[in-house]
This record gives sequence, structure tokens and C-alpha cells, in this order.
Amino acid sequence: MPPWLLFVILIVVILIILWILISGNPGSKPEETMVEAKLEPAAEPETPLVETVVEAIAPDDLKKIEGIGPKIAGLLTQHGILTFQQLSDTPTEQLQSILDDADIRIANPGSWPEQAKLASIGDWDSLSSLQDSLKGGKRE
Repeated sequence: MPPWLLFVILIVVILIILWILISGNPGSKPEETMVEAKLEPAAEPETPLVETVVEAIAPDDLKKIEGIGPKIAGLLTQHGILTFQQLSDTPTEQLQSILDDADIRIANPGSWPEQAKLASIGDWDSLSSLQDSLKGGKRE
């Protein structure tokens, strides 16, 4: 057998092996394609996304903010607001919308971002002074 024919056979074998490795699915049925496999509905995650995020981010105790109790803290967590920084970055209008959607009318989030900013940087003395001037989270 001529050496060039052995070389061609070797190249073909290598290409077949590479094709099998790249396709990653050598045991699949011929009628099943990768596109069909991607179109199948994904299984529902066992834990909701918000709970997964809560586990990944160490949440702050939002109840330290004047005007936020356990119910509102839970509501904010459901909306992905887990930390003082996230709360400080959330516009007051969005916070009010969250409260309105939950039929919570008594709370006023007007000072929450300001309080949360102080808490996020660890300025507890300034936060305490600010909270002394508030009543239920509202400016007197």
C-alpha cells in the first residue's frame, strides 16, 4: 500500500473522531437533532429564582430602616430588593408602586433610599440621627 494512501486513511479517521467528539452526542437517535432537543420545555426549577438569589446574596435586615416592618421587608425581598444598597438604588416611585400593588397604604417610602444609603456604607450614627427625626419613616 502506498504511503500517501495510509496518510489519507489516517486523516479520515482523525476527522471522524473529531466529528464524534465535537458533536458530543454519538449515541443519539438519527432522527433526533440538537435543535429538537433545545425546543423541549425546560423543567421547572425546584426553588424560585428569588430564593436562589437570596441564597447567593447575603441579605441585609431591611427592618432596620424606619418604616419597614416584617411584612414590607418580605414584600421587598419578593421583588428582589435584598440589601441596603439595592434599596438605596431603588427609586421612591418604584417602592411606592410595590406598596400600592400589595394594597399597603399606610407606609411612606420617601426616606427609605436615604436611610438605606447610610446603612449600606455603615454610617449608623447618621442613620440613627436621621431616624430620630422621622416618625414611621416619614419626615415630621
